[in-house]
Amino acid sequence: MQVRWLQAGEFLESHVRPEPGSSRAAFALSRAGLPVRLQRSFYSEAFAALGLHELGRAAGDERYLAWGRRWAEAVWGWARGAPLEGGRPQLAGTPPQQALAQALMVLTVGLQLWGDPPRDPQSRPEPLAEAMAEWGARHVLMHLQRGDSVVLENVTPEGGELPGSLGRLMNPAGLEWSMKLWWPHAEAMVALLAALRFQPRPGLLSQFLKVAQYTFDKFRDPEHGEWFGYLNRDGSVALSIKGGPYKGCFHVPRALLMCEEMLDAILEGEEPPQ
Repeated sequence: MQVRWLQAGEFLESHVRPEPGSSRAAFALSRAGLPVRLQRSFYSEAFAALGLHELGRAAGDERYLAWGRRWAEAVWGWARGAPLEGGRPQLAGTPPQQALAQALMVLTVGLQLWGDPPRDPQSRPEPLAEAMAEWGARHVLMHLQRGDSVVLENVTPEGGELPGSLGRLMNPAGLEWSMKLWWPHAEAMVALLAALRFQPRPGLLSQFLKVAQYTFDKFRDPEHGEWFGYLNRDGSVALSIKGGPYKGCFHVPRALLMCEEMLDAILEGEEPPQ
């Protein structure tokens, strides 16, 4: 199994760039490894940094760690305003803004490079990891608005509210308003357990159990395994596909692993990380 993951890492690093020397990562590849689609954001590059760096940690292979760091450095540059090759053009009427998802990705990549402080409190992060994590956390908190009662998707670069519908957006899945998707449910379980670790209230546990029960009842395929990605509002399966350009192998196994680790920590009475 480890050999297959290493081969996947080699394939990614060798084929993901849309052209030699590019600092971008294609969002989708053909079976032969040819680039098919490029996103207008830096999320593909952030996920490449996460995957390759974690693979390097798991395998103890410095090559993958170095590849992950290089992608992280590219993400760090774009987050602070470096031109994004093939990105969304900035039109004259577009108000200056920052998106929650970009700050979250910078924070996540920074924490990946940071390592595992709870298990090794004496470890010191490399400067890149510390800078990205600090910047990401600070910018994520800017999206808490109206007395911390809402989390807005878009705010001004200074952390103020934007006018109009852009500033009111609180759910990025507006195009699928009538559907239930796999990733909000996976992330809701993680968020509820994380909140429970820091604020052990019975209400949080009951909410987690409610979301988890619904998720495993509706999304899990009892016959063939894995999760369906797209349900109708009534919980019936809308699309039977298990994978696609957006539903890969990232959310479900990662969320379940994080839930298992947090449940173990809660049951064992471990103090949450400071």
